[in-house]
Amino acid sequence: MQHPCPAAATRNGTALIPAFALAIMLTATTPGIGSGSASRGDGHAVQGLSREFNSICTDLQKARRDLQVRILDEAAFGNRILELFVRADSITTLLDQRVPAPRHSGPAYALEWALRHLRESLRDNYEGIVEGNGYRFVTADLAFKAAEAWKGSLVEQPASMP
Repeated sequence: MQHPCPAAATRNGTALIPAFALAIMLTATTPGIGSGSASRGDGHAVQGLSREFNSICTDLQKARRDLQVRILDEAAFGNRILELFVRADSITTLLDQRVPAPRHSGPAYALEWALRHLRESLRDNYEGIVEGNGYRFVTADLAFKAAEAWKGSLVEQPASMP
């Protein structure tokens, strides 16, 4: 059964979904994010990526505040979330290049899980604004808190002294 109107014409904000798909498809590694190499150790390889992760977290919090106080409208918020998602996806790509899986512990492992939760939060924020679903913002907050919890493990612990 086909409907007389395309889905984009029946729901507000769904024009952003094709933009979201295009942004993901065109995502390539972002030059200049981070520094270091895998050969110098796990912590050195993810140091710059961790800074970019922290920057994305800060930008997400700012976007949520700006939406709340109506500095950003829904379309601008959706665009900001897409930009942050592309940045987070680029970090994931660089992490995979610098510290190939499997990762079982250390800063790269923590960053991998922090990025998973951050991308989940960004996805839920985006879906919440497109669908007009407040519950999505609750799940976005929970995912963001999980991402923040992994931040404490991003710093390589110094070897214990005898």
